[in-house]
Amino acid sequence: MDNQFKLKITVENLAPRNGTLFSPLWFGIHDGRFDTFDLNSPASIAIERLAEDGNAEDLMEDFNDTEGGFAQGLIGTTPDPFLDLFPGDIVSTIVSIDNSIPGSKYFSYASMILPSNDAFFGNENAIEHQIFDDAGNFVPTSFIISGTEILDAGTEVNDEDRFNAVGVGPVPLIDFQPNTGIDEKGVIIQHPGFIPDGNILSPKDVENAVPTSSADFTVPNYPIALISISEVDDTTSEDDDILGQVFGSEDDDLFKVGITPGFDGDGDFVFGSSGDDIFDVTNASGNNLLEGGKDNDLFFLGRNNRIIAGDGDDTIFVSTGSGNVITGGPGTDSFWIAISSLPEGVNTITDFELEVDVLGIGDLDLEFSDLSLTQDGTNTVISTETQDLAILLGVQSNSLSEANFVFV
Repeated sequence: MDNQFKLKITVENLAPRNGTLFSPLWFGIHDGRFDTFDLNSPASIAIERLAEDGNAEDLMEDFNDTEGGFAQGLIGTTPDPFLDLFPGDIVSTIVSIDNSIPGSKYFSYASMILPSNDAFFGNENAIEHQIFDDAGNFVPTSFIISGTEILDAGTEVNDEDRFNAVGVGPVPLIDFQPNTGIDEKGVIIQHPGFIPDGNILSPKDVENAVPTSSADFTVPNYPIALISISEVDDTTSEDDDILGQVFGSEDDDLFKVGITPGFDGDGDFVFGSSGDDIFDVTNASGNNLLEGGKDNDLFFLGRNNRIIAGDGDDTIFVSTGSGNVITGGPGTDSFWIAISSLPEGVNTITDFELEVDVLGIGDLDLEFSDLSLTQDGTNTVISTETQDLAILLGVQSNSLSEANFVFV
């Protein structure tokens, strides 16, 4: 049995336009003993530097000194220098793993929220994300980080002063004066949110600042990031560490794996621009980012893709695929969550609008009474008697009715 795996770690900033940024994501793969931080306890020096300055150097040193640490790295928008992730940015890196080594079992991560004094996110539970099971089999992993998971390191008073808070000012990505804020001497807690009329949400004394008027992550269902880990073919070259990019014209374009030049359907970024475009990743490997842009676009999905349909009245067919995260965007969008046969698993819709969008089920012997609508936290899970079909983020199950569905 070959114990060597090549894993692609992909990070996407899910925040809305003018929303939160975050620093290059630190990740570590370990045996479950690396404790990044503890809630309701003082932050370590490593977490203080990460949360106040976006600097992961001490955290990486701590990881190197850990007996059970195996591999680590940073993921930013460019490899040198690493740059912060703005809303809509999606980046990835590839790491080689030997699953026979005990230290290659669990995945941890941490990043600073920008702008802020000392806000960050990361996993407190070292064994929360297991990427290899006890038999050494790779476990594909994908999860969304929401605004409720943003933490306050408790190391600096949240005054949002442009000389203290990283990202508040004309140079948002660099903290020229680290450790200049007022010491708080607190503990790590859930972040209470930014000052309503402060320099982050409503900048008054800061010229040329990056707009962050939509950075209030305390808004219900506020999305921060999507992190996914997938296996890639061992023959993949180092060039595949960067997503392939395909751009459409202002006319009606067809993006289909094996037909469109440069589009192989494995970790590609495809942007449709204007026109009524067609995206077909039915038989693709997955991990693609598809952006429709303007006008009325048509999507045929496979598995494990990220779709941002964009402006216009878009139509999305999930086919038999699963693991897709779908954002319809402005306009009247049609989400066909099952066609001809049930999908192999659940798909997630991030922005279903009750009075605007529609959910479709076609060529199946199903009607509204055959569906179960279950509340799961702030989300709704749509299921048949045998399986889950879709998750609607931020939608109350009792707000849905037969009027939201089309059956053909």
